[in-house]
Amino acid sequence: MEAILWFSMYNLLLVGIQTGILWGYTRFVAKKDFLNTSFGLGDLLFLGAFAFGFPTATFLVLMVSGLLFSLLLHWVLSYKREASTIPLAGMLGIFLSGILLCSLLPQTPSLYQL
Repeated sequence: MEAILWFSMYNLLLVGIQTGILWGYTRFVAKKDFLNTSFGLGDLLFLGAFAFGFPTATFLVLMVSGLLFSLLLHWVLSYKREASTIPLAGMLGIFLSGILLCSLLPQTPSLYQL
């Protein structure tokens, strides 16, 4: 139980650092509002909940993979329609659902292995 608390704390710290960097970039470089302009409240809540689900090493791999998946999916879908925003929480949800379904297959390593 103590390990879960430490992993969650580290993961939340990583989400906080990432959000802080994005806030600084949005505020000082892009000169836009942060919340609900460049980063949605749903995205922040999803990442916060996502941080409680996995050990830190797994969280880092899933986070980076999920962000790359979202970026690639946005590029593919942007040819079909003009979209100025990326529904990050939805795309990360699709990615995580796929990963969790794949983890149910036999002979698949556990996502929760320490």
